[in-house]
Parts: sequence; structure tokens; C-alpha cells
Amino acid sequence: MSKTKTGFSTDLQTCAMKTILLKGASRLNSLRPVPGKAPAKVAFPVMEGLLFRKPADILYLQAEGNYTSIWFKDGSRTLLSQNLRHTERLLHGRAEFVRVHRSHTVNLTCLERYVRGRNAYVVLDNGQEIPVAQARRSEFWQTLRDYFSVE
Repeated sequence: MSKTKTGFSTDLQTCAMKTILLKGASRLNSLRPVPGKAPAKVAFPVMEGLLFRKPADILYLQAEGNYTSIWFKDGSRTLLSQNLRHTERLLHGRAEFVRVHRSHTVNLTCLERYVRGRNAYVVLDNGQEIPVAQARRSEFWQTLRDYFSVE
């Protein structure tokens, strides 16, 4: 563990910086200029600072332990040092983002197909297959019916 000129360890400074960034991103995302209308972009805390992206650019979120990978339509990926539940909160509970598995949240606007059955899964616009957990299937099916007005 190395120390800086101030006498604090670099690990402690990194932890403090991460906490400050997470709180700052949370505050930024909670500001709503127009009541009832979500901001056009969301601030995601990354090690270098904040990453601003439109939620419509997100294909899906994937949990990786206490980290979350955000996969974008352009093929890029960003790793956040926060869990999936916290990352979902940054999206303000937008209707188009649905948890389909303990490790995956998908953007409904990016669905290409839903395959039901014993090993149900969704196929996204980029061809990626995401499993749908058995415990979430009936709720997910109802969400699809409501969101897409399926009879």
C-alpha cells in the first residue's frame, strides 16, 4: 500500500473518489428539469469521471459480481464499479428496461425475438441471446404484452 504526500493511502483515495463519483452521479440523475419527463442522458460513474449516454443507446446490462457491464448498440461496452440493482436505479425505472435474469436487464426496444420454452431466452438486435429466468418468465411475458400491446 503506497502513501501520497498527504499521508493517505492510494487505496483509500481511490475508494473515496469512487464514493464521491457514485453520489454525484446519483444526484445528477435525480435532477429532472421537467416533471414526469426523464433526462435525455444518464450519468454513469466510471473510474475517469462520468460517462453520459442516452438510455436508448443501451442494449442490455450484465451483472459481473459487484460490477455491471453496459453493452451499447454501437458494440462498445463500459464496466461500472457498482452492482446491477444500483445501475438500474440510475435509469429511473424506465419502462423499457426489464430484469429478465439475476444477471441481465434488457432494453425492450432492442428485442428481436422472445423464444419461450424450457430454456427461454430473448434475442437482441445484435444477435445476442440473453436467458430469461424461469422465476421471471410469467412476469416478463405480461410485461411484453403490456409494453407492446399484444393480445
